[in-house]
Amino acid sequence: MRHEAERHLWQRWPGRNFFLCDGRTMTGPTLTGFYFTFGLCLLTITLFNVYSAPFLWDEVSPSIPIICGYFTLMALVFLLRTTFSDPGIIPRAGTQEADLVLPLTSEEKRPRIREVKINGQTQLLKFCETCCIYRPPRASHCRICNNCVEGFDHHCPWVSNCVGKRNYRFFIMFVFHFIMSTMALFLCTLVHLIRSTRASGGTVFDTIKEAPGTIVVLIICFLAFLTVIGLPCFHSHLISEGITTNEFIKRSYVVGRSPFTRGSFSANLAALLCGPRPSSILRLRKPVFDDHYIELEPESDYSDDGVA
Repeated sequence: MRHEAERHLWQRWPGRNFFLCDGRTMTGPTLTGFYFTFGLCLLTITLFNVYSAPFLWDEVSPSIPIICGYFTLMALVFLLRTTFSDPGIIPRAGTQEADLVLPLTSEEKRPRIREVKINGQTQLLKFCETCCIYRPPRASHCRICNNCVEGFDHHCPWVSNCVGKRNYRFFIMFVFHFIMSTMALFLCTLVHLIRSTRASGGTVFDTIKEAPGTIVVLIICFLAFLTVIGLPCFHSHLISEGITTNEFIKRSYVVGRSPFTRGSFSANLAALLCGPRPSSILRLRKPVFDDHYIELEPESDYSDDGVA
């Protein structure tokens, strides 16, 4: 029975997501990792612009600070797109839909797995006890956001959101521009120190004393580069195989290739970056009543196949 006031779906959403702009955008349950990543990028480019960019602009070439600023700006843009977008969340079954799949008695059991054929390979559709749906192929229930996500890759704490079918391309572009930004800032700051030291006739320590922010930029960029340099290599392998991080960890295709691959790295990459972006199937601003969702406790604190 509908017994309480009508509200928007995002206000009644049973997952752990955080909503902004009256449900027009969403992210993960906490923004701590995003604040750290965004702040680190902002701090690095600010120190570079204060201490190194003026010297490089006048003494070397104006194009150098512009290139560094471009890569950092694009990294921030794609970070925002990755964090504040629907990764491909699959809506849970509402009260009426759940009545069709929930058992009538405690003795009745629904099949937990159904099988479908995709490109000649058998794919398993697992039933999610929390969302009361059969998950489509490649979908998984994120244990952090408490949602089923289509094309689930992983939950990234540094962007504070799941990475899935709808924002994976933004994540890849963020990683690429972030690495290019750290490399450019590190090398250009190094050039500033060397050229400035030669021009002054002193030592590199004298130059650092005059521009203390340069050593901070070098340290941050060096550590950040070491931290993320493995990501493009790993995800290049995933793209070439046509699989996700979750499928790689679960060893979903130990025998045979993924039925979702297009046959080559270039074809998979072109489809990822240039293909149409899937539309969101969430209607977060549609009106619902407070009994729209049934309250179900997860089977355990962690989902059966979520990956963090």
